[in-house]
Amino acid sequence: MADDAGAAEISGVIEAIRSDRDTMCLFLDPRTHHLHANAEWTLPAKVAAQNLVQQLYVDFYLNAERPTADLNRNYHEVADDGVLLFAVQAAPAPRLTLEEWDAKRKLELVRRFRQECKAYSTYLLGFDWKAYGNKHGVDGIPADGVDPLMHLMNVNILPLIAALPAELANLQCLLTHSKASVACLPAASFAERMNSLAGIVSTKKNTRLDFSEIAQLVPLRMNQKFLADIEPKLARAAAQAAAIDV
Repeated sequence: MADDAGAAEISGVIEAIRSDRDTMCLFLDPRTHHLHANAEWTLPAKVAAQNLVQQLYVDFYLNAERPTADLNRNYHEVADDGVLLFAVQAAPAPRLTLEEWDAKRKLELVRRFRQECKAYSTYLLGFDWKAYGNKHGVDGIPADGVDPLMHLMNVNILPLIAALPAELANLQCLLTHSKASVACLPAASFAERMNSLAGIVSTKKNTRLDFSEIAQLVPLRMNQKFLADIEPKLARAAAQAAAIDV
């Protein structure tokens, strides 16, 4: 085993590096939007995540709309000098270039995203996950102190997404059909975070770790919060079991 300077890090002191996709999923997922991203991330991390999702939103709809883009200019100016009343044939307005349409549409999409994202966040604020879990057959969700990564990963959120208000239809599509689709978050996020944590546990400073040691240490680091929560409960259960007369 390596010395202390290069010891495997399983304490949680070093934060796991999130991929952009993982960050966007955690920001968008109803389970983690408030209970994880808003509750635990720093302000710069929240801003960075919001900007990532905003760019995803703009690119997603811009790419979908570009093939059918209306390049006709929509001028509303009325030419009337108040003197001559001769009828003249109006000259056709010059058409937009695709680059001009892109720039105009991007501004519109940014404004739309900010409005919809605020409405989405407000909709999820104070959501009753215990009642929702009970309705969908998931027990063990506490009324308070819900940890989404511990208590909600088995909760099927597709019915929740399907029931979003009509004004959130664009975000609804992003939640299910974009590269940040949360429908596959648990599996994809788990794999990405395992890879990230493996890079923390096994570094250039502790290359003497055996494969079997890495295989044991990485899950320990992954489940650090769970182990910290369950360890005292196991100790109490063991003490109660020992006190039982057989």
